[in-house]
Amino acid sequence: MNSLIQQLNLLIGNTQAMESLAQKDEATVLIVSDSHGQYYRLLDITSAFGTQCDAMIFCGDGCGDMIYLLEEAAADREFAEKVPSVIGLVEGNNDSDSYSFALNPETINRIRCPLRNTMKVCGHNIFFTHGHRCSLFYGSDELVEMSKTENADVVLFGHTHIACSELKAPKINVINPGSISLPRSGQPPCFATLRLKKNSSFADVTFYQITAKGYIPFIPREIW
Repeated sequence: MNSLIQQLNLLIGNTQAMESLAQKDEATVLIVSDSHGQYYRLLDITSAFGTQCDAMIFCGDGCGDMIYLLEEAAADREFAEKVPSVIGLVEGNNDSDSYSFALNPETINRIRCPLRNTMKVCGHNIFFTHGHRCSLFYGSDELVEMSKTENADVVLFGHTHIACSELKAPKINVINPGSISLPRSGQPPCFATLRLKKNSSFADVTFYQITAKGYIPFIPREIW
């Protein structure tokens, strides 16, 4: 269960959980982006997938929705048990850089939303950002170059509202989970899970479309 405390590295959870995540032999990360006010979808996705995942990363444009999720977890222990033990979130072009968060009626904290951050998972370094300061509609090269300063081998981003996954040299996995609210390019509302293993460069990504019948895996078409 997540401690709901933001650490100095701006990840949310306790430091022991973060250290454990970095050393795991294998782990699954829930990746969500661009909720744009549809906080109920964030809650539903977390309820359905949270217990199966070791971490959650939100790639921007809906940080206020993530604050709603955190406050729901603070108020509802049953829901809190479904929230992954480590959470990362970044500021999108429609977000503020910080939000008030009521941990309890007596404690109001401030959650900071950086433009970029990293998370260590199974020996991998995940770089995540919204991407609105990169020329994403012309490709991911600028984003990949940015991530190299963090020695990342996995790059996550949002902003385009188009789900995609590609492998860039040298073995950098670039992933956009799509938008859970306002998809583009004929895609359905969607999100993704990422499974990583220690000492393996393979990133096992599964995309899920949101339908009236539940969450159904799908394969997005290539965009670049």
